[in-house]
Amino acid sequence: MIKIIDNFLPDPYFVKRESFKSKIRDNLPTHPGTRKIVPTNIENLVLTLLKKELNENIRVAECGFDFIDEKYVTGMPHSDVGCDGYKYSAVIYLNENPPENTGIEIYDYAQDNKHLYFYTQNAEELKETFFASNKDFIDRFFWKNLLVKKCIKELKNKNKIEISNKFNRMIVFDADRIHRPQNYFGTNDKNCRLSMIFFLK
Repeated sequence: MIKIIDNFLPDPYFVKRESFKSKIRDNLPTHPGTRKIVPTNIENLVLTLLKKELNENIRVAECGFDFIDEKYVTGMPHSDVGCDGYKYSAVIYLNENPPENTGIEIYDYAQDNKHLYFYTQNAEELKETFFASNKDFIDRFFWKNLLVKKCIKELKNKNKIEISNKFNRMIVFDADRIHRPQNYFGTNDKNCRLSMIFFLK
């Protein structure tokens, strides 16, 4: 399942303002950028709207505001199904005028692609090493042109669907689908790629 809902939040500007006030949740090397805490009132609002859209009795397992700048370059293919039994992954874009090619690519189901390189321990270790690095020119070159490029090539565009980054656009999809964020941008919290992510059960 892949569902796109434009104009999702009734007041996305309020949510964006709240994201800047939020406290940092973590800067773990398991994911790029900085993840901040979503206030309970916003989390409950999103859940209410999603239940209505999906007509399902889902719950939020985890959520956060993701601030990811250009130092992280671009996203690596992965799936979220191995993370505590998530059913759906969801993202809401909060940049008013995002650059092109900064949305998401969604591919086949992960269960059919367990043999691919990005599932290996080696790929996971290289990913975490890059996220924890200074992300200088050499680090970024290796990440984009060797590791990420290899993983994308392996997928061979298997049923690839590209969805653009659009302000206040919600995308919900099966957590078992391989996906990757496209290019990151900006230099600080005020102008970097900003989204709100949800993992649902």
